[in-house]
Amino acid sequence: METNLTAAMLDKIEQYIKGEMNDADRIAFEALLANNDQLQEEVMLQKQYYSLHQKDWSMLKDDPDNEELQQLKQKLRSSEYQHLSNTIKKAGADYISQQNKPSTFKKYYHYFAYAAVIAIIFTIVITKQNPSLDTYYHDYVEWNTLPSLIEKSQNENNFIKGELAFKREDYTTAITHFNTVTADSKFYVFSLMYLGASYDKLDQNDKAIAAFNQLILTDSIEKSKGYWFKLLIHLKTNNKEKAVAVLHLITANKNNYKYTEALELLKKIEE
Repeated sequence: METNLTAAMLDKIEQYIKGEMNDADRIAFEALLANNDQLQEEVMLQKQYYSLHQKDWSMLKDDPDNEELQQLKQKLRSSEYQHLSNTIKKAGADYISQQNKPSTFKKYYHYFAYAAVIAIIFTIVITKQNPSLDTYYHDYVEWNTLPSLIEKSQNENNFIKGELAFKREDYTTAITHFNTVTADSKFYVFSLMYLGASYDKLDQNDKAIAAFNQLILTDSIEKSKGYWFKLLIHLKTNNKEKAVAVLHLITANKNNYKYTEALELLKKIEE
């Protein structure tokens, strides 16, 4: 007999393993468990994890805001987990079959199932210890904090039209307006910021970097922001070499925009 391992069923398994079921629910679950090989395998698999990490898990349980816990639960419930577990079990079954010892499969099943859990946990741990650079991009990107000049302007010029389009997430129209702002305009520096951000929103990364490079080349006191914004694009595209190079430029001068954040980030990336 097979059962659909829905999120609700996986929650029941978790409650059963932790001893959190009342007597009636436990008896009903064990009755279902007695006649369901797939459910038995899943319970065994989950128990192997808890037996190894019970202390850590007890510190994390019942915390919906804990990202590590939610990430692990999602991973265990994902199709990737199911596929990896089934692949390892199949490999084990094939190996036993080739050895002409089919009766020993159940004896070795626990080892293959255990390997699947370890593989999943190892993946999560490595990802947590060495997050991809785009994780930092999502941590630091704050286009909503770009300076707004709407209330400061006396008329609706091309920059204001661009900012309004940006705020309503019409980035293509925003780009059209920002590209008409000339270098002699008092809005030019800010238009470059918004222009790069608009290109970023559309995943036109090379054009975003080009806009931020133009910002860096200006004589404005805002120009060091171009380094930070350019860094965000390199983080987003997981270009470690260029990200580190820009971080060194930012940390070379304490007056540069986001100097402290860049210093901390550089340490994390170079660890």
